[in-house]
Amino acid sequence: MLLRTLHIADSFEAKTSSIAGSLLGMDSALRQHDLEPSFCAPNRASDLTIEPLDSLDTLLADTELVHIHGWGTDISRRAVRRAIKLGKPYVISSLGTLVQHPFTRESRMARLRSWLSDRRLIRGASAIIAMNDSERSELANRFPADKVETLAYGLDFDQFRSLVSDEPPTLSLPEGKILLHLGPIHPQEGLVPLLKSFAELGLDSEGWAIVFAGEDAEGWQAQLEAAVRRKGANQQVAFIAQPDLATQRFLLSRASIFMATGLHFRSPATILQAIACDVPVLASKQLTPNGLEHVIRVCEPTRESIRPALGALMTSDVDQRKTIASTALSSAKEIADWHVCAKSWASLYEQIIK
Repeated sequence: MLLRTLHIADSFEAKTSSIAGSLLGMDSALRQHDLEPSFCAPNRASDLTIEPLDSLDTLLADTELVHIHGWGTDISRRAVRRAIKLGKPYVISSLGTLVQHPFTRESRMARLRSWLSDRRLIRGASAIIAMNDSERSELANRFPADKVETLAYGLDFDQFRSLVSDEPPTLSLPEGKILLHLGPIHPQEGLVPLLKSFAELGLDSEGWAIVFAGEDAEGWQAQLEAAVRRKGANQQVAFIAQPDLATQRFLLSRASIFMATGLHFRSPATILQAIACDVPVLASKQLTPNGLEHVIRVCEPTRESIRPALGALMTSDVDQRKTIASTALSSAKEIADWHVCAKSWASLYEQIIK
């Protein structure tokens, strides 16, 4: 018997800040477990059928469970209110939006108003989803612990590896071996301690360059670019705006090390994509997918922790980095491929419906 599920997000567009990075293989994997997913968002995506927002009520009437990806937007709130009205159970994947962010620009009063208005909607969820144990611990301190579940997002590794642009994008990349970061250009991504760590490596950083590829979040890119100019590091640091999935794949094919040193939780899609492309990964514990702690380099999102971990990877030879990458890929295929993850999703959905 098919279980109809509706997935709602602010965007399914294939950009680094979107859940779309995880969608490769998700739809087909869920269907193999007697699930019939549909997707609703304001935008359309070329590789997935996305229903428009004006069909939300029709979609809700025909679904048995609603899965909200991310929180805090008018779209997520509207979807939950409609689900409550129609008596549909729903789950919320936090994707980092329900924990305190250290660099939020909202006033304390604005955060309080938001929390008071959202509390009923969030607590009405059948489950609040964390991506890894670190996020689960944070969420269990703020919400009923018995509602917090860990549910890993996956990736179709073989499908992502096969993505090759017919015409590689025209990009101005710095010379040397590339340290790549895919994600929003924002201090919450740990970019400041990362840049300082790189600078403090001194001679070990010669022949290396950093590429930050992602959305300019709240205008922070200009501040980081100004800091890079003051340090005279223009030739070693480059920014690429909002790369689509094909451009991400191209950048990963040029990267020697992938970095995800964020201070807060978000989708681990880019980490899994880097692993799929045989790129060794340095990640903060906040972003590390469960089960991969021992096959990628894990650090705290601080300069004192990033610097030695990054330096060790940069000073290792090519063969050592290849071994690290291949070991991570073998492990990730066993625990983070969508065909594995979908089984847990189906189990949770069925438990809620029963």
